[in-house]
Amino acid sequence: MSSYRLLWLACLIYFVSCSDKETTEASTKYYISTHPINKAKINKLQGSILESHGIYLDSLKRENHLLFAGPLNDTTGMVIYQGPNLETVEMWVRNDPAVKNELLFYSLSEWNVVIGRSDLQSYQ
Repeated sequence: MSSYRLLWLACLIYFVSCSDKETTEASTKYYISTHPINKAKINKLQGSILESHGIYLDSLKRENHLLFAGPLNDTTGMVIYQGPNLETVEMWVRNDPAVKNELLFYSLSEWNVVIGRSDLQSYQ
């Protein structure tokens, strides 16, 4: 089983085990962005662009737009955002210095959290 699938399974198990009450509020939406490394430019992931990438993600976290971020494996990272709509979150993703410099690709999807929504809202 791939690291990506294992992470999804672990998240699902966590949310099922922690969920004792759910909310039906739909004002906050959640989005998952995966970021495979551009292998043609992997050596450039060192230094200032990688540092800028981290600073940028930290700023999104401070603004309560980013919930979690981190690597899935050696070649892919994942970010979970909360935001008003897909267009706004895509703007945040495209403004990431590592994405702008084509060191990271991205795939972005809305995540319909069914189990564990109240747990996610506690991170706000």
